[in-house]
Amino acid sequence: CFAVLRDSSLELYTCCLSSASQLRYVHAGSESEDASADQRNAGHTPLIDAQAAACRRWVDAFCAALRAKGERLDGQLCWDFMCTDGDAVRAFPLECNPRVH
Repeated sequence: CFAVLRDSSLELYTCCLSSASQLRYVHAGSESEDASADQRNAGHTPLIDAQAAACRRWVDAFCAALRAKGERLDGQLCWDFMCTDGDAVRAFPLECNPRVH
C-alpha cells in the first residue's frame, strides 16, 4: 500500500496486489476504465477487497494514532502487508519504506 501523508492525515492512498517484479501495479479493487479486463479482474475479488479494506483500516488507525500523539508526519510511505484470509480478515504490516516500493 502506498500513501501520502500531510500533518499525519491521509491525502492519497492506493493498495496494490503483490508483483514479483514490483513493477506491475494493479490497484486492488480497481474498476478503472483505463485498466484492461484482466487487470480489473485480477484486482477485484471478494477476498482481495476484504484484504485491501483491512490494509486501509490499519493505515487509517496508524494516522489516527500519530495525530492523537500530536505527531505531524509529512511524506510518502509504502507498506508491505500480510493478510489473513479467514472470516475476519486482518492486515499485518511487514515493513514500511519512505518511498514508492
